[in-house]
Amino acid sequence: MSRAGSLAFRKVPMAELIKEERYIFSIGTEEHVLRVQELVSGSTPWPEPFRTHLPASNFREARKFHGRTALAAADRATEYISSTVREVPPSPRRSNSGN
Repeated sequence: MSRAGSLAFRKVPMAELIKEERYIFSIGTEEHVLRVQELVSGSTPWPEPFRTHLPASNFREARKFHGRTALAAADRATEYISSTVREVPPSPRRSNSGN
């Protein structure tokens, strides 16, 4: 069997072949890792060929970003992350005035 023949996939309902790349970037002192996925083949269409998923945190909701290239999807996600970075407000201090 040829090498090309060994890479052939059967058509299976709801099957996807996804290639994944990692991008590491820093905002201030925080380091972030983005996993950017490329839909190589699949039965579920994506709006664009590449996507990255940001999980929810204390500061933002979970979101998916798509792009025509891996870098475009990563750029959209990093813009979103950097625009939602905020300082955590200090916790209220209790006064010791006789309580």
